[in-house]
Amino acid sequence: MDREEVVAALRRLADGRDPATGEPLDGLRPLQEPSVIRTLFHALLHLETSPPRKNRAAINAERNLPARSFTPWSSEDDAKLLERFSAGQALPALAADLQRTEGSIQARLVRLGLIADPGAAPPAAGVRTSPIGPLRT
Repeated sequence: MDREEVVAALRRLADGRDPATGEPLDGLRPLQEPSVIRTLFHALLHLETSPPRKNRAAINAERNLPARSFTPWSSEDDAKLLERFSAGQALPALAADLQRTEGSIQARLVRLGLIADPGAAPPAAGVRTSPIGPLRT
């Protein structure tokens, strides 16, 4: 349902009509209460006067960020990251391929237990390291 459809449905409800058919709402007392009608009109006013929300890709483009920045990680994203990280792909290439920032790639690798937190204490003697940071064993 897009913004225009929401506004049209709210307008019909506020006018006492069924949003689907446009027929008058008879016997539906809650929708005839003054407070409910005022609420509908306030919602309409807000929707009609506020600018439409931008999608995440548009916001990222304005801020010169990778397209997938600030979007949730999927299991497929994790699988791609694991595969490419295990193959030795460098952090900048991982970020470019997955359309995310280098910081988000590094944070995800920490979360997945693939590297130690770079802000943590240095690795103990004998701990293997990767180009990004120490590997957890």
